[in-house]
Amino acid sequence: MAALAWFGRRDSCQRLCDSGVSPVTRIRPSQACPKVHWPTPGLIPRLARCGATLRLLPLQPLGGSMNGLRFFWLLPALVLSAADASALSLDGEKTISLVDQKGDHHTVASVVFTPEGNGSTYDIEWRDDAFADHFLSMRPFKCLEGTDKHWCRVPYPYEIRRMVSDDDLTDLEYDLLFVWKGATEYGINLWNGVYYKLENQDGRLSGTLFEMDMDKLGVPPETGNLRPIREVDLEEGYPESHWLPRLVIE
Repeated sequence: MAALAWFGRRDSCQRLCDSGVSPVTRIRPSQACPKVHWPTPGLIPRLARCGATLRLLPLQPLGGSMNGLRFFWLLPALVLSAADASALSLDGEKTISLVDQKGDHHTVASVVFTPEGNGSTYDIEWRDDAFADHFLSMRPFKCLEGTDKHWCRVPYPYEIRRMVSDDDLTDLEYDLLFVWKGATEYGINLWNGVYYKLENQDGRLSGTLFEMDMDKLGVPPETGNLRPIREVDLEEGYPESHWLPRLVIE
């Protein structure tokens, strides 16, 4: 017989674990969600929706009829192929774009991923020609200019490893912080911060806009705290109320 294991973002796995799907056994610990489950009805499509990578683990028969053997091998194998094909490889050079409400892409940078250990390091090169220099509220900013709003970069000011993996893209999220301002405003309000939560899906890293008060970064975190931005600091934004509600890396 066979069991099905999923390896996805920890929060996605946790939501599934909390939904009443009971684990049968555990595999070796990992940074992902190290659970093994029988492919019970409804489990596979839920895993596919959360973008998990599915793998088959062979187990010794536990007795009983072997008529179900083909079913357990065939259905997860089909999902495995689709899941593996949809993930973006964290290797090589990719393009970073902000996407407006009409679906137009505004390329702002490139990023080079270099595999290292269980993840990848990365280096971002911003496109200077995409941004204009502004001096706002006594500080210099580089801003992508729109008709009604400007999107201004907020460099993360504290210690960061710049290391990502399939189930942890937080460092990259920290390096893609912005704050928006009205095009005709002379100052800037850090209350209007923009944080893009990234997911590896559909062959790209896709960022969903969350609102954040960037003033919270004014106080340095304690030494060793590399994750000072908490879930409670983020509030999911309304796409229709923002010029650039999405970010993509592909």
